[in-house]
Amino acid sequence: MIRIAVADDEQLARYNLSSMLRETFADIEIIEAENGQELVHLVQEKQVDIALVDIRMPRMDGLEAMERCKNRETIPWAIVSSYAEFPYAKRAIALGAQGYILKPPDPAEVREITLGLIKKFDEIQKEKIEQLNIRWNQLLQNMDASIISDTDDGEKITEKDYLKESEGVLPAIISVQGLAFPQGSIGQLIRNNCGNSLEKRLVLIHSNPEQGFYEIVCSVARTVDSSTWKGNIGNHLLARLQHDFSLYQIKIIFGTPCPSLETAKTQIFKMRELLHFEPLLPNTCLALEEASQLLLPCTSVELEAARSMVALIRSWHRKDWVACKNLILDVHMILGKVEKRPQHHMILNLEKALYISPRLSQHFLRDDFLEETKQELLCAVQQKQTAVQEDPLTEILRFIDRHFTENISLSQIADLFGFSPNYLSTLFHQKTGKTYTSYITTLRMKEARNLLRSGISVKETAWAVGYADEQHFAGLYKKIMGMAPGLEKKSSF
Repeated sequence: MIRIAVADDEQLARYNLSSMLRETFADIEIIEAENGQELVHLVQEKQVDIALVDIRMPRMDGLEAMERCKNRETIPWAIVSSYAEFPYAKRAIALGAQGYILKPPDPAEVREITLGLIKKFDEIQKEKIEQLNIRWNQLLQNMDASIISDTDDGEKITEKDYLKESEGVLPAIISVQGLAFPQGSIGQLIRNNCGNSLEKRLVLIHSNPEQGFYEIVCSVARTVDSSTWKGNIGNHLLARLQHDFSLYQIKIIFGTPCPSLETAKTQIFKMRELLHFEPLLPNTCLALEEASQLLLPCTSVELEAARSMVALIRSWHRKDWVACKNLILDVHMILGKVEKRPQHHMILNLEKALYISPRLSQHFLRDDFLEETKQELLCAVQQKQTAVQEDPLTEILRFIDRHFTENISLSQIADLFGFSPNYLSTLFHQKTGKTYTSYITTLRMKEARNLLRSGISVKETAWAVGYADEQHFAGLYKKIMGMAPGLEKKSSF
């Protein structure tokens, strides 16, 4: 919500101008000032975002008031006056006024100049938040946070410039495990969901692609509790991330409101430590204390296995295949000491994180399943090493052949393998002679035929190959395979 100061000594003039603004703009708050001294107080105490200022006022005129405000460069403002003399306009421009409206004000002119002030305010805020985001990144890297935290005129930028007295900053880590770390797209989604409100929440983001997570802080009321933030923000953000980035394993761990970035940093480091045991945590939204409690029943061997698995996952996504081979052997040895149930759970997590064949979990009922798991992993590493010299589409096709029943788009595949969607679309058509959608549909229909002939119902088959709508699936099947799925099922008997 934009806070607009209307400074004029005439009550009727303030009322008329405020009414014009309210009729034109929905998300604003009008704060009135009767004289220059009140205006100085509002500006210097950062109680307003933009200002519309009369010149002649008692105690202190509008121009003198804005001249006394050291931080006037950060408050876009304009003159609203009945004085048309050039010296007034010249002085106002010299002081940084963004416009000059003559009384009685014209609603169209008020709208145009106010829109310009709001645009300027957004530009100033964006620049300040970029500087503050640099400071947040420096804090997390144990650098001197004061190096790039000042404006050109020496004014220090801190989180307190964006927080009300009743607000603090809440830290969170968003773990994103996949074949490639998504940078800008997922970061923007985080910013929109954590800061998309009329209150313009502060959101700072630090990406850590090497370890596969984002570290964020967002402004909240200091009295907010874990369940409130989780219900209002955390769960919605997680659901959106899991929908838009369905090929990734995503979880959120969040802390409690802190008075400053420095104290938020302490909680972030505790969350980093918890992520060393990520395979033992569910893909959900967890409070820091809640995540810590989940690890308490785990044995030391389980914790050691989880830490080794995280090292393997991070090496895998860095494509450090030599390190992967050694870590596979470590994981194999440690998992041998873990009980069957948690062992199976951890292997399932490993499959999902590495995007390798889901057949691994089928071995867990066998006595030699750990050995089978090790061999599967080593074989997958060998394939990855070979794929470096292969046509880049070969590994993509291999991936699609394993995941065609999932809801994966061309854009997601492109993001995972480091291509632009347009380039991958062209490459795909050149190499296969089909569009991506056509290729996926053909794979699904062939798999559907096998399922139908094995006696699986049409509805269950549709779900199994990735279609929630049975009628849509039936129409596609008949069009591509030349036979209704119900008849295909009957023909198998």
